[in-house]
Amino acid sequence: MIAFAAAGPGFNMDESIDWAIEQLQLGHETPHLLMLAGMSKPVNYFETAPYLAKALEELHLEEKRGEEAIVSFCGYHIKKIARGQDVFRNLTQLYPYYYQFDMDDLIHDFVYLYWAWTDLDYDGGQYYLPGATADNIQGLVVERAVLWLAENQ
Repeated sequence: MIAFAAAGPGFNMDESIDWAIEQLQLGHETPHLLMLAGMSKPVNYFETAPYLAKALEELHLEEKRGEEAIVSFCGYHIKKIARGQDVFRNLTQLYPYYYQFDMDDLIHDFVYLYWAWTDLDYDGGQYYLPGATADNIQGLVVERAVLWLAENQ
C-alpha cells in the first residue's frame, strides 16, 4: 500500500480495503484505517486515495516512490502468490507493471507464467513454458514466487 501513489489511478484501490482490514486484524486501529475497512468494493481511486494516504501517515509509514514503489508493489502481490492466495488474480496484478514501468529484469518470469496460464485457460495449450499444463500451472507460479522472494527480499 505504501506504493499506491506511484502507480497512480491505475492502482486497484480495492486492495487498500483488504490491507486496512488486515491492519485492523493485526491490532492497528486508526480513524482512517477504520474508514477504509468500512468501504464497500469496488471503490473509486480518487475518493479512496486520501484515506489511504492519511492511514499511512497515522501508522508512520513512509510512502515509497519511483522504482522502489514498484518493487514494493510487485513484492506485495508476489508474497500473496507465494502463500497461495488468489494466485491468478495476484499474477494478473503484476502483468501491467511489466510494460508500464519496464520491469523486464524484475518480473519477466511472471509475465511468461501469466501468458502460459491465460493460453491454457483459452485453448488448453501454451508455448511459453515447456511442461506447464492446466494441472500444474498454479503450482509453478507459486514455486516461482517463493524463489523470487528468496532472491529479492
